[in-house]
Parts: sequence; C-alpha cells; structure tokens
Amino acid sequence: MNTQNQIRQFLPVSSYSGDLNAVGQVAVTATKEGEYNVQYVDSTGKVISFVIPAKSILWKKATPANKMEDTVKAVLVTLNEDYLDDDNLICGQDYELRIRINSLYWDTDYTWGYKYGIVHATKNMTASDFYVKMAMSLAKNFGRYETPMLKFYVKASAGGTLTEVTATTNESTLNGTYNGIVIEEVEQPWRLGTMPQTRVDFIAIPDTIIYSGEEVAWGNEPEKIDGSTTIGNGKKVADMEYFYHGERGDYNREAAWPNNWPLVTQIDPSKSYDLIDIHWYWIGNNHAIQRSEKDLTLAFDSTSHTEANAFLDAWNDLELGTDFEADAFANPAEPLN
Repeated sequence: MNTQNQIRQFLPVSSYSGDLNAVGQVAVTATKEGEYNVQYVDSTGKVISFVIPAKSILWKKATPANKMEDTVKAVLVTLNEDYLDDDNLICGQDYELRIRINSLYWDTDYTWGYKYGIVHATKNMTASDFYVKMAMSLAKNFGRYETPMLKFYVKASAGGTLTEVTATTNESTLNGTYNGIVIEEVEQPWRLGTMPQTRVDFIAIPDTIIYSGEEVAWGNEPEKIDGSTTIGNGKKVADMEYFYHGERGDYNREAAWPNNWPLVTQIDPSKSYDLIDIHWYWIGNNHAIQRSEKDLTLAFDSTSHTEANAFLDAWNDLELGTDFEADAFANPAEPLN
C-alpha cells in the first residue's frame, strides 16, 4: 500500500526479503548513482520503488514499539493516619472521594466530569471497613455507564493482593484486611478509522473532614502505581494505515458505500510495531526545482525485532553515508510515560 503525491508514504511490512515475492515484503539496494532504492510489494502484489538520494535525507529515526507503549493509569488511595481516632474513622463524618474525568469524549481540554464515592463513618469503623465501603460506593456509581471507565480494587494488607470490586460484588465476601483502594483506567473501545484510541485521564481527590475543629483532607496524595495492562501502538498504527490509504481517494475510506473499494488492511491492531522513518526532499530537473519534502514510514511487527533489524542492517551495508544506529531495535529503551 502506498499513498500517492502526499507528504508521507506508509508501508506495513511483513518481512525483509530480497526475493520480493509476497505482499508486504521490503528490500533496499543501491542504484548506480549511489541512491537508496527501497522496494516494496504492495497489497496488489506489485513492486513499487522509492529512490532516495543519500544527500537529500534530512533526518531518519528508528523507534522501538515499546517506546510507544504505556500502561493504563492506576493510583493508590489511602487514609491519612494522622486524622484517625485510635485507628478508626471519625464517627459521624462523611468521607467523600471525588473522581475527575478529564475531557473523555468531550470537545475541549477544559471539559471535566465528576463522579463520587462517599462513606458515612459509623462508630468503630476501621480503615479496612472504610476501604471496602468506599470501593463499593465508587463501583456502584461508575457501574451505571454502559462503557466502563475505571476499575476499583481493595488492596490486602498482607501480600498486597488486589481484589476487584464491581457494582454486583457482595460486600460480605470482602472479609479480609485491607490497607488501600486502587483505581485503574479501563482501555476504551476502538474502531478502525472511526473511533480513535482514547485514554481515561482521571484524578482522585480526597475531600475534607473536620478533625479537632480543623478542616483537613482525609486522604494522602494518591500514589501513582503500575497498571495491570499495557497499551501497545497497534491500534494507532492501524489507523495510520487506514488514513494514509484513504489519501488515495475517499472511496478507500468506504465513502459512497456500497460503491466503494474495500480496504485490505495488513496491520494487526492486537500487535505492536517498530517504526522506521526516513525524511527526505525531492528536487526535479529544469523548471521542476521545488524542494518537496517527504516521509517514508515502515511498520514492522515488533516480535523479536528481527525484520526491522534486517532492514537496518541492509541499509547500513550499502555504506552510502547515512547509516542508522546498529541494532537499534536489539535492546529498546524503556517506554515513554
């Protein structure tokens, strides 16, 4: 697949092979003039070429898949022990936890939504009892949404085991000893080309109680912890394939359905992809002296990074003066958070 007369050319690569006899294969050689010749088998089985003069390359980069991965957001909410009454909650006080959802499915970065959990403290209510009741309150309030936004867990004092709490959880089954509540983002629905991958950006805010005549926040600053799920870049790369293919004409984006051309995709959104970007410019002869800048993006399945490294090795072996870092995908850096 290749976009025509556009700034970016996007190639979903299945493997590196000089044979070029299967869809998605790519190879790179040098021309007699000392130019890079990137050849690729498109979705129709045709071999297309990108001739890139080494002197025209402005920059290039190799991006490992896990630099574009992230874990779901999760925070640990705990009571401030300075404001307990002999390890129990202050009887008669209302403990409110505000959850602010930032701009999820809304139009601007300044549109927030709030949901609440609340617990009325009774005589001799322990911290463990409080965590169970607060998690139940949050789960019931958020359980009204057809599409879940957050998950809620109680954290065991011994071993730190997390037990998920939902709107249908029987409270009597939560009979352990707990020392905190974990609130975790839920990965949102995604549809190719129509519903982008959306993150749930939330903030947990413990409200105030009255302690010894003073208004104080009942909880510690929520602690950011590692989430249980990793969000890869497969869905974003799949959207890239969809939209850059669509630049060949809206019929490729299902416009005028059913009189459209069906989109044949090669990216698997459940996987993660290494990306190689090459940015260069083209200058023609005589009157065609414009300096047209272009990008070539190649997407490789990140499993073992074999195919991406094979492309880089072949590129570097040409020794045309614009080498990539050797084994750029061998030991990828930590994810960008």
